[in-house]
Amino acid sequence: MSWRLKDRGELVRQPQGLDGGLMRVLVSPERYPGSSYVTPHLVLESSSSPDGFRIHMRYKWNTSNAIAGILGWKDKANPAYLDGLMLDKILSFDAARGAISIEMRLSNVCDEVRWINPWLQCHFHGWVERSFVVIDGKPERYLWLDQYWGSHTAPKDKSMRLVNASADERLWTVLGADTGWLDGMASYTKADFAPTSTDGIMELRGASIRIPPHHSLVCNAFVALAEGPDGWKRWASESPVPLSHRIENGTPAWKPADLIPLLDHWALEEERKAGMMILSHLDKLPFSTAGRFSANQQFSRFRVRKGKTESSAWVYALQDMDNISAKCDGPAGWSVEGIPATLSRGRLAEIRLQGPADLSGHEQVRVILNGRTAVTVATDAAVTRSYPYQLRQPSAYFDERFHEERTCFAGDTAEAFGKWQNHRHRVFGNWARSAITRPVPMEARVTERQEGPTCIREKIVVQTEPGMWIPMYFVRPRRLAAAGPLPAIVFLCGSGPGKSDMIPDETVDAQGPDHDEEWPSPYAMANRTGCVVACPDHRGWGEWSEANHNQQPGRGKIGGFNIMAMDVWDHMRAVDYLCSRPDIDSRYIFCMGSSGGGYMTRYLFGGHERVTGGIISSSPSAVDDLAEHFFFRSEPKELPALHPPANYPMADAAVVQLGAPKPVWIMDGLWDRCALPALPVTDEQRQAIFAQFHRDGNAGRDAVRHVYRLLGAEEKFRSSWFDGDHLAGFHYRNIREWLLHYWPEAFQGKLET
Repeated sequence: MSWRLKDRGELVRQPQGLDGGLMRVLVSPERYPGSSYVTPHLVLESSSSPDGFRIHMRYKWNTSNAIAGILGWKDKANPAYLDGLMLDKILSFDAARGAISIEMRLSNVCDEVRWINPWLQCHFHGWVERSFVVIDGKPERYLWLDQYWGSHTAPKDKSMRLVNASADERLWTVLGADTGWLDGMASYTKADFAPTSTDGIMELRGASIRIPPHHSLVCNAFVALAEGPDGWKRWASESPVPLSHRIENGTPAWKPADLIPLLDHWALEEERKAGMMILSHLDKLPFSTAGRFSANQQFSRFRVRKGKTESSAWVYALQDMDNISAKCDGPAGWSVEGIPATLSRGRLAEIRLQGPADLSGHEQVRVILNGRTAVTVATDAAVTRSYPYQLRQPSAYFDERFHEERTCFAGDTAEAFGKWQNHRHRVFGNWARSAITRPVPMEARVTERQEGPTCIREKIVVQTEPGMWIPMYFVRPRRLAAAGPLPAIVFLCGSGPGKSDMIPDETVDAQGPDHDEEWPSPYAMANRTGCVVACPDHRGWGEWSEANHNQQPGRGKIGGFNIMAMDVWDHMRAVDYLCSRPDIDSRYIFCMGSSGGGYMTRYLFGGHERVTGGIISSSPSAVDDLAEHFFFRSEPKELPALHPPANYPMADAAVVQLGAPKPVWIMDGLWDRCALPALPVTDEQRQAIFAQFHRDGNAGRDAVRHVYRLLGAEEKFRSSWFDGDHLAGFHYRNIREWLLHYWPEAFQGKLET
């Protein structure tokens, strides 16, 4: 569409190719579109008068894929996120006001959610020199306020206009829309293009909007031309039509066959003369690009059907066709069928060619239509199998892999879970091993021994990869020094100095019953319960830290090393070491920890087959924190952080699922302050944060519970929210009760009397 104003010439035009024009509507992620606007729009209704015009147009995103489906050529389609969207665009021109308004209805015509950023572009030619924005009627300098989305951000609950001006500031164009659906507006003048350019572009850039299945986003905008020194002020806060946006239930009625008449625009000149198009499988898919090079007119892609091979092509009538004839010239065994006697203009008909199973003689086959148009068989014709698509976008690949490799099991049978679990265990092991140089013999050695009032504490170092020894404290009760093999607890330290903070020099003042509901003393657990307690350091923590315990792991990540996987590998080797000791009963090896120790417990519980059970405290097991349709969305703001992070093997709850059906207890404090940001928050914000914290935690627990229920082992899964802060519920009494409930035989004869 172009726009001329009096004697000023053509102010809006399409300068080159598919670029430019007026009221061009796109949706991300097609910011630099490959197929948008290649396809002609369907005109559903139009009217005009001296006072203006009104036209209703419809555009189906990825029309080429839709036509591939109509023709039965799914193997030529390139499935895309935009396949499920359709645009109804109603343009109205008010000549007296010099304004065009547009109503956009972006409809989700598929059965899945779609996230879009509507984007409207206007291209002006030959006169735009500068631009500014108008907020609530007041002009402001145009700024690139959002570096990612590239626009002047839209203030909510205020009016906003984008104004472009001529050099003499006597010609203006004003673009406006309801800011409720906008993220911002963008402007380009000739300074943004080549020095010789006189073009200018104005854009509305929409916020991320969620459209449920079979719903529509309805929004509108306007663009107006005005003359005179203050011409822009007319539309500074007013608009030719009321501006609004809304999500509506329902979509316009349509069917893919509505697109067939658009094939008229794809016909070559020789096909127009013949009155028909031949569409073959080797043709370029209609509207996959702006132009068409040639027609193929060959049969290919044969399929086996009832002992014969069959291929098809399509006839599209560019005019009414009567007395259609089809003759097959070729060796015996070849025939053609499916051609109707008549075909109305704008209709399709399939030609089916059948031949012998080995395609013998196909080089000599010719199908003659109406005595003059020949369709031959491709010389390299072959029998091929069906494919579901030609290629798919990387977003679909990322989404599929993420759900297959990193999210929780969501199937509905124990057998399916068993396959998932076996596969993920292999993935988990490979992930941990890939972070280290190579496995080596443990070469464990004792480097320190101290005898306290009730226990003996040793420092043991175990080699986990060449030249790297993991240090751990190993605590065993003195009274059971001569007893048979004892169960073992791997007590994993949280964020802090490491094992020295977890197992300080022994004193007896924190081991009595009066302290049973406080942080568990490793000495009390060892002596009173009758087990050994091992507490290893993490890399960069405890003795493995030269300075702040966050510096070395952080620098390691920056350097491309997977510190988390190294830690998991170290702790798995620590378990291997415990299993190798004759004084440890390897049937009963438990792991537990709070906060960072709870996080590490999750990985040890899920990843090592010799771990018998675990307590995960103050470390909620998330399902995943990816935004809905994360890989398909084009966010105008910073994309949300991935959870689990990119260097983790799978979602937290999925790691816990790996350990099923071993007993596990997930416990958290209802008011864990670690859920709150460091910045001050209001009481209302605090409540909202905790509510989301509980929802996220319960979603992960539900995913784990689902697996235990499938395995008939729900009794082995415990989930508790304690009325408290960080570390709530993680104390000696709860730990002892849990151990004795599930494994009384392991502690029989070993409990303190």
